[in-house]
Amino acid sequence: MQASSLNLVVVRASDLERTRIFYSGPVHYACDFGKVVLEFYPAEMIAAGIDHVRLGFDVDSLSRAVDSVRALGYPVATLPAKQNMAT
Repeated sequence: MQASSLNLVVVRASDLERTRIFYSGPVHYACDFGKVVLEFYPAEMIAAGIDHVRLGFDVDSLSRAVDSVRALGYPVATLPAKQNMAT
């Protein structure tokens, strides 16, 4: 059985164009940890209303992972969807 691992971090933004401009500039730091990219952005992003974080994980069985989350009493707000994250 393969161990579960983080493979995606997505930050949501209320102003997509402003966020695109921000993200395309050299105003953040990023590093690669194997399959994971970790990015750091200035705290001013929070003041601008850009404070959401999204995490993605590789799991052996998506249905078992969702069942485990529910069994622990946590809600699943959005059902998982398969996404092609290939670059």
